[in-house]
Amino acid sequence: MWRLLLDQNIRYEVKEKLIDLKFDVEHATDLRLQTAPYPEILNHAIKAERVLLTLDTDFGDLNIFPLPSSHPGVIRIQTKQPIPAIILQILRDFIEKHPQQYV
Repeated sequence: MWRLLLDQNIRYEVKEKLIDLKFDVEHATDLRLQTAPYPEILNHAIKAERVLLTLDTDFGDLNIFPLPSSHPGVIRIQTKQPIPAIILQILRDFIEKHPQQYV
């Protein structure tokens, strides 16, 4: 099962829809991380063994935010229209192409 942490820049509606689809999801807002610096959000994802779902390009640079080899990773979504329906479709497409062995 995919265990996700949604960054504060992912609208809360995405979490609600993912829960409906039976995903194990946390949102930065629920964890009071909505204004936390990037390293704090990433550290929570690492400790909770969750894939971080974000729109932030900074998380795509492993020189800035290196991940331990045991961490399930970061999914950085790049879209000009970060509305929930588009984010969900991009995520669905990604999940279909990647086996759960990475989670």
